[in-house]
Amino acid sequence: MPHYITVLRWRHEHEEFRNDYARAREDAADTLVDEILAIADEAQSAGSSEAVQAARLRVDTRKWAASKMKPKAYGDRTALEHSGAVTVTHENWLATLDDDG
Repeated sequence: MPHYITVLRWRHEHEEFRNDYARAREDAADTLVDEILAIADEAQSAGSSEAVQAARLRVDTRKWAASKMKPKAYGDRTALEHSGAVTVTHENWLATLDDDG
């Protein structure tokens, strides 16, 4: 396994490696989601609240990492709403034409 600094340099210098690296990180996000399911299943049989809290921390950490590695699939969804209206009248449009020349 190459040193982390070497990997960073390769990402900077080689487009194909950069693309392969990005795909690998997205695949790693899918692996984290698989781990989340396994942790949640194991936590159901946990006998103590401490074990459940530890499982929750493991799940939350993996959720955060997956959302950064593959935001389109696992990131927070944001909705943009627009309110209000724009009114264009024939008179305003003609005045704009007269101002321009």
